[in-house]
Amino acid sequence: LVVRGEAYLPKKAFAKLNQEREEAGETLFANPRNAAAGSLRQLDPKIAAKRPLAVFAYDIVYGEGELPMTQEDTLTFLSENGFLVNGEWQRITDMGEIQSFLEERAAARRALAYDTDGLVFKLNDFRYHDLIGATAKAPRYAIAYKFPAEEKETTLKEISISLGRTGVLTPLGILEPVFLAGSLISKVSLHNPDYLKEKDIRVGDRVV
Repeated sequence: LVVRGEAYLPKKAFAKLNQEREEAGETLFANPRNAAAGSLRQLDPKIAAKRPLAVFAYDIVYGEGELPMTQEDTLTFLSENGFLVNGEWQRITDMGEIQSFLEERAAARRALAYDTDGLVFKLNDFRYHDLIGATAKAPRYAIAYKFPAEEKETTLKEISISLGRTGVLTPLGILEPVFLAGSLISKVSLHNPDYLKEKDIRVGDRVV
């Protein structure tokens, strides 16, 4: 059986990992997503094994014998066979249910034990997957929905110029640092001089 899933760091595990790194005098991770990705990229598997990663299984890539033919049955099969499956899924049979489900999950996401930035809607019946096909980058039977981006206000303290490796000069906004979506944001690209003029961006402005 070959299973596909998503590795993640639960919020409590992330806090504990950063505490241990701080005590060891190591650089802290900015957020759970970066920490999970960094852990998986470790060349030394012993280091990766020490990180408190968890995995939600959601797909069977290959398996012998009779396998489920729907997404719903796949999640049940994986759960019954000892895999950790995200329990927040729901089967929707009416398009009218989608909006209420979106609103419900958006309101409840802060209380989850892990960070999430959206949902994935999948066609339940696998018989239609090949018929629907895929684009060059993604299957058409699965659609990602992103929750509205988190926003905060801060002050633009300075505009400096960043020199790229190809010699391109890019205006860079230096912000009063603000904690947003698990990261401390202190710099933003201001793209180009035309963008500065169009938005009338000036030092001292309050920005979202």
